[in-house]
Amino acid sequence: MRFLILTMSLLSAAAVGRGAIIQRIHYAPPQLPSAQGWTYFVPEVVPERDAFQIRNDLLVMDTRGLGGNIFCGYTHPLAEVATATRVTASMRCRMLAIEPMENSFGLSLGASYRIDGGQARIATILLGLDFLRIAGTAITVPVDATAWHDYTVDLDLTALTAEVSIDGLPVAESPLGVLSVGSGLTFGDTITPNNAWVEIAWVAGDLGDGGGVAAAAATWSAVKALFTD
Repeated sequence: MRFLILTMSLLSAAAVGRGAIIQRIHYAPPQLPSAQGWTYFVPEVVPERDAFQIRNDLLVMDTRGLGGNIFCGYTHPLAEVATATRVTASMRCRMLAIEPMENSFGLSLGASYRIDGGQARIATILLGLDFLRIAGTAITVPVDATAWHDYTVDLDLTALTAEVSIDGLPVAESPLGVLSVGSGLTFGDTITPNNAWVEIAWVAGDLGDGGGVAAAAATWSAVKALFTD
């Protein structure tokens, strides 16, 4: 497997189907995300290397034993462009343990984007051992998250909806939420009081100016191809 870490601007529409990519973000080991342009939060609460390490060419998040009220992970900014119509966040991972409540969540992956400088439109998935939920909704999807899967959250900034896919197959859709945050990608242990043990192979994101949700499958395929020989 080969790993590429890059940010590309103004790619042609042919690269991923309809529309063009304004910004593309990829993370993969052997470095921690903070060495590849991501910002770790919150270091004064949990030091980065207490929660995240590199093991066997994987990013390992293990917050077990660090206390139930921790909030830690990574964020990467997205350029705010008037023509942007979609944001896609993807991750390949598997859940190994959640404590103390195994029937709850231990990992989040999400994206937010400010439209016209206002409040951000946001979509986040919360991952448990055997299901995921779209945050802020009652939408739950069963999945064996202890096995390796590719998860994608695709935000359509025109329709103001989010589509969630597992291994490239759409499984759920919901309206976008609204929150006073900046534009960016976020992942980590943001669910209290739980702690989690997770292995992550890569994280990726796209900011596009066309195609919307209809381009999600093509975008996911293009992202996956960058990490596979």
